[in-house]
Amino acid sequence: MFSSIFGFLLVITIIVFIHELGHYVAARLMGVDVLEFSIGFGKKLVSWKDSRGTIWKICLLPLGGYVKMFGDRGVASDSELDAFSDMPTELKKKTFTLQPPLRRAFIAVAGPMANYILALVIISFMYASYGKYIISNEVGSVLESSPAEKAGIHKGDKIISLNGSKIESFDSIYNIVAIRPNTFMSIEILREGRVLKLHLVTSEREIKDEAGKVLGKVGAIGVASSGFDHKDLNIIESAKYALDDIYNISSMTLTAVGQMIFGSRSTDDLRGTLTIAQQSGESLTGGYMNFLLYIAMLSINIGFVNLLPIPILDGGHIMYCLYEIITRKRPSKAAQSLFNKIGLMIVIFLFVISTSNDIKALIYR
Repeated sequence: MFSSIFGFLLVITIIVFIHELGHYVAARLMGVDVLEFSIGFGKKLVSWKDSRGTIWKICLLPLGGYVKMFGDRGVASDSELDAFSDMPTELKKKTFTLQPPLRRAFIAVAGPMANYILALVIISFMYASYGKYIISNEVGSVLESSPAEKAGIHKGDKIISLNGSKIESFDSIYNIVAIRPNTFMSIEILREGRVLKLHLVTSEREIKDEAGKVLGKVGAIGVASSGFDHKDLNIIESAKYALDDIYNISSMTLTAVGQMIFGSRSTDDLRGTLTIAQQSGESLTGGYMNFLLYIAMLSINIGFVNLLPIPILDGGHIMYCLYEIITRKRPSKAAQSLFNKIGLMIVIFLFVISTSNDIKALIYR
């Protein structure tokens, strides 16, 4: 229990700090004054003021954070801008609300991008330290009566393309297939120097824990690799593989979100704060590399979620800025109020569903 609580607080603090630091640095680059930088909400536990006038503070509830910028009224409408008309020019340059939409969008996107950069640094460091095991794209075995066998795939074939995506290792195959159970897919294989184009429908298999509890369902085609090779990597290669991993994780998450929206995937896979706490504790007791990797994975997910075009999230603010760029006017106060309420309801709904799934997982584990 203690490791879960401590691990959760440590993980969330690191990720939130990096996220808000992204907003802070971007605001400073755009010349916007930052009044407060807070880790957590509620009662202030400790605070200090730096030489530029920013109050840095740590608050009681460590479930997020914020950067308060000078003149930040959220997404102000055109009518509200009149309140700034008498402000001196020098102050206007430091006011967030009066910045052009591209600048405000840059400040908004900087938070999620900081989370992605954190993940990039951690994963690159891991690859540079330990290298990478490349799982061969050559088929070592084919499961009887599997989609692969029915499609005509043989031992010794090399899978070079799946659904139009180039395949260099079995990791790529898993990333594509796992989130697409019962899905028609095209596949290209290399056999004795010839490229063959085949088709198959992925199967569905359950993922279970050691106690036999079903954790979820994934797609499969029924093949195993012929083996793997270890490869030492330099900094450039490490960063390239790290970027590939980040892209694949974000792509899989986006696909899964789309499947949930259109009803082809259950929301049972959503997890919330309790699961994060549990996994934080497990990663903390599993060694510093496991802990760092968990921070990287969660940081990717936090960055991704904040980029979703949901009002009250960074992605929602970016959406408002794009609207302003296209229409040359800001959304009305009434429209903002409506969309913000919808966004809040979506976030609350997701929180309730994910927490409910957490509780069920704890009860029936």
